[in-house]
Amino acid sequence: TMIVTSNMEPDKWVTFFNDEPALKCAMDRFFDKALLISMKGRSYRGKYRRKIEVTAGVEPRQSAEQTNY
Repeated sequence: TMIVTSNMEPDKWVTFFNDEPALKCAMDRFFDKALLISMKGRSYRGKYRRKIEVTAGVEPRQSAEQTNY
């Protein structure tokens, strides 16, 4: 079992590889019996990130800032 994630659709992968024929061959084998799950929407990455602001001579202030991409 293998899980592969990407932020691009597979048809855009060729822009990152030098050898297009080899990529097509690899993708053909890779996707032969694959289950593809495509998720749309905003990222949850960094949603609960904490931010600490520091100013010289002032105590640090923490916030539970939510980042919505």
